[in-house]
Amino acid sequence: MKLPLVPTIMVVLAVPVLIALGIWQLGRADEKAAMLAALSASPDLPTVTIEGADWPDTLDFRHIQTSCQFVGDAVAKAGRNASGAAGYSYFADCRPGASVRTIEVNVGWDARPDRTVPLPRGEAVPVMGLARHDRSRANEGDVIPYVMIAAPPLASLSQSRIPTTEDIPDNHMAYAVQWFGFAATLAIIYLVYVRGWRRGRKV
Repeated sequence: MKLPLVPTIMVVLAVPVLIALGIWQLGRADEKAAMLAALSASPDLPTVTIEGADWPDTLDFRHIQTSCQFVGDAVAKAGRNASGAAGYSYFADCRPGASVRTIEVNVGWDARPDRTVPLPRGEAVPVMGLARHDRSRANEGDVIPYVMIAAPPLASLSQSRIPTTEDIPDNHMAYAVQWFGFAATLAIIYLVYVRGWRRGRKV
């Protein structure tokens, strides 16, 4: 039984690759599920007191407390409050404890983007809240790669929304279905092509 050479080679090479990508995404889905399960339990663990620059990755989604010496002014960014209303969360850099590095703190929320936020200056103040690991800043030597959502908020601001693990994208299963779908679609297109190709050879 003869088959068209080039299309057959392409399909024989492509379909296993697409299937392998789907299987890989299934494995990633299992890994992500295990990670999310571990992170979901983190907020229920005891509050951790951190002073200085040593902030390990295990603090993600943990409730922490530290002493902050604020640097610079608070900056407004689009955000939501604890009830989900849209507005502006205010972020300020602080030096925790005796550290020379800074961490970004979400000090609270307001409906207006132009509010003056009176943060303490020249003294370290206790701050409590939830820590979120910010991997995008991991290579910045003078920055602690976390964002801390203050709870309670500071400077008479309202409470910003506290992030949860539901905010973390988990699309691996959808990607797996997509890759398997590509493989099936390519196989069907190939079979339809071969059928027409054979009919053309008989004419």
